[in-house]
Amino acid sequence: MPVAAVMVSRGEVSLFEGYFGRYLGGDPLAHDSYTIDPEIAPATPQTLFDLASLTKVLATTPLVLQLVDEGRIALDSELGEVLEGLASRTARLTIDELLTHSSGLPALPDLWQGTDPDLPDPDKLHRKLYGIEPVAEPGTQIIYSCTGFIFLGELVRKLRKMDLPAIFDEFSGREQTASFALGYRPPPEKRNLCAPTEWCPWRRRRIAGEVHDENAYALGGAAGNAGLFGTLPAVHAHILSVWGGTLGISDRRARLKPATVRTATAPRKTLSLGASLQDRPVGSPERRGLGFQLAPKQWRRTTGLSSAAFGHTGFTGTSFWADPASGLLITSLTSRLYYGREQSSAGLHAYRAKLFRSALEKYSSP
Repeated sequence: MPVAAVMVSRGEVSLFEGYFGRYLGGDPLAHDSYTIDPEIAPATPQTLFDLASLTKVLATTPLVLQLVDEGRIALDSELGEVLEGLASRTARLTIDELLTHSSGLPALPDLWQGTDPDLPDPDKLHRKLYGIEPVAEPGTQIIYSCTGFIFLGELVRKLRKMDLPAIFDEFSGREQTASFALGYRPPPEKRNLCAPTEWCPWRRRRIAGEVHDENAYALGGAAGNAGLFGTLPAVHAHILSVWGGTLGISDRRARLKPATVRTATAPRKTLSLGASLQDRPVGSPERRGLGFQLAPKQWRRTTGLSSAAFGHTGFTGTSFWADPASGLLITSLTSRLYYGREQSSAGLHAYRAKLFRSALEKYSSP
């Protein structure tokens, strides 16, 4: 991977912060342009990464749970109570089923396929989305579903009557000025700080400063499953500000009720995988919190994480794990897609395993 950034902390005490690699330059329209541009600076605390599915637990999950805290919805509320025009079986899905990936909805909705990336048609995309139904009986298995989180993003947008970027900015308390460090849709003047991702045949260019996920891009660059960009310091700080109560951090500006944070990061559903996920085959037991993956047994053996650890990964190479047993938060942001998704898949898993194991071995003891 051309660029990576890693931060480790215990509570609010920073233990390690490192930046590795250099932005890759060349012609963004050239598929085989892999040369390192000496004019471009190495990765720094200002480097913006496409956070991919970290969006699910940095934005969508807390935004949904904030509505629960306010009494606007409940975990057993049905999606159809808020969104109109859904397919009948989808309308009966609960917020809990969507957050725990137990809704039975398909993993990917492929809304973008058959569309022109330069001529978006939001109305057509939403009609296509609202026609999607579960492919498995709800509550019987775990199918990690971007589709479900796109629906949750729609729910938040409908209840708040604003678009997702504005809702997230308000929630996170970050004004998107020239100091943009975490949010949707980086401004054009920050594009040179964005770590590029993959050559996209659909868009006919290398992606930099716009969301890699095709469905999120088709939906305007901001969706419930993907779209956030952030620097390492801003991402790490945001995780601590929202979920740090589990690591012994008391924040008087806490955005969610302490009981809500505990519920979200504790085992909520344990079911078998209905579709393979990373290195785990169909049928493997999967523990889910609300939005979060809870460390699987094999991952705990590989890394040393405790059974209380929770975290998430992103397709672009981003990930974090928080472990209440040790108080550690380990955040890793990379741009692993530059050389192609197939070429980097196995290497990414090995990198993550070694990184988290090394961090836990070095920093677990105060």
